Amino acid sequence: MAASSKTVIKSASPGFMHQAGVLSERYLDVFLSDFPSLFLLVFQPLAVAICTGLVWKGTSGSATLYFVLVFSAVFFGCVNACREIVKEKVIFGRERLVGLQIPAYIASKFWVLGILGLGQALLFYLGVRYFLVLEGNPVLVLLTLYFSTLAGTALGLCISAFVSADVMAMTLVPVALIPQLLFSKVVMPNKSLTGAAAWLEKLTLVKWSYLSMEQLVASSVQWGTVLQGWSILLAMSAVLILLSAMILKMKESF
Repeated sequence: MAASSKTVIKSASPGFMHQAGVLSERYLDVFLSDFPSLFLLVFQPLAVAICTGLVWKGTSGSATLYFVLVFSAVFFGCVNACREIVKEKVIFGRERLVGLQIPAYIASKFWVLGILGLGQALLFYLGVRYFLVLEGNPVLVLLTLYFSTLAGTALGLCISAFVSADVMAMTLVPVALIPQLLFSKVVMPNKSLTGAAAWLEKLTLVKWSYLSMEQLVASSVQWGTVLQGWSILLAMSAVLILLSAMILKMKESF
């Protein structure tokens, strides 16, 4: 009898778009009312932009500078999202009993964090531009930073879906981000990027962010390479979002 009642409730629950819309509105309201989190959201990109400007002020753009820009964008997204599912695990479990759809829940998080991430990417870019002259088309460079932030957000949500406590999420963020530094041609000599190291580099988000950025600031832009970097970055974001939903679903089986 209980099982049939549960089935009736789920079958009568609103569809994906309605749930995602309501959840997004609620999540945005909660986030905007949390002034400490909102302050950190604004302070974070500006603080990193100031540090970047102080380090590279008076120099011309270098490969290391542009790598730091895309890595920072991935970092912003990952840190923003890494606690956003696990901190609501009790609410999530309760709402699942009355028909909450996991895809709608994940989508609401990604949409809102994506909007906030756009603001962060813009603040970061403008902050760096205040100190430095950046090469490349401003709109396309900003778009690359934004795609990097989105990819970091997807990675953060995947971490948040996997862990069972806030502390674990913050612990796993460095574990997920440090390989983005180590397995990169900016840090690792090209002769070392062979075999397993080369494959691991291809699995990092920063590799594809930097691939696009590297072309955008070059004297002769290869647009196919730029689009390749963007496409793979967005595809990896989609895979991470799907993986987040799968992890939440699998947790219900245990």
